[in-house]
Amino acid sequence: MRLAYLGCLGILSGAAASGQEPYVPPPVGTQVTWVTETAEGRTTRVSEIVASGSDFAIHLYDLGWDVDDPSSYFAEFSGLHIASCSSAMPTGEERARLRAFWPLVSGQSIDLNDVDESTYVVGDRERHTVSQVNGEHPAQLVTAYVGEVRTDMTVSLALRTPVSVTLQDGTDEHAIEIFNPRMVRQASEVDRSVLGNCASLLDGALVR
Repeated sequence: MRLAYLGCLGILSGAAASGQEPYVPPPVGTQVTWVTETAEGRTTRVSEIVASGSDFAIHLYDLGWDVDDPSSYFAEFSGLHIASCSSAMPTGEERARLRAFWPLVSGQSIDLNDVDESTYVVGDRERHTVSQVNGEHPAQLVTAYVGEVRTDMTVSLALRTPVSVTLQDGTDEHAIEIFNPRMVRQASEVDRSVLGNCASLLDGALVR
């Protein structure tokens, strides 16, 4: 695939970059290089968005993983809530509430009242750097709680997806490069048979 450097989330600008627009998923084909740091050391992976809809993006977690295994994929709803493609998807009502949560506003929170007891709390606005070459861009701090497990995220307001994630056990993941395809692929080009429960998202009505 021929890729062009995205330039630290530069696909959107103006009002979108300020976070004052509704949720829009990143383009299909977007690849993100992640660095994961734990007490055991440092690892690198590259994820890719393989399909999207009005309120979600489906990611291949790591290009090195088995592309025929649904557990290698996850759906990210409104840049906040994730579900493995081998697990149940959130309900239409839960998805609609997540999408209505945009634009993100400091101090607001949402409790999905789902089986996992998922809650999202919006923190401060900040400037985040993915690539030193391209400088800082607007982002929003968000804290996610799944039951009593806490995850701190930095959500890009341009790309509408996390670019830094800190887990409760101290594991830190952060994006160091983001690439965008020259030719955006359509979801219809994805082999739905490998997407498990996420495949149903591509047939559903748009969530407004």
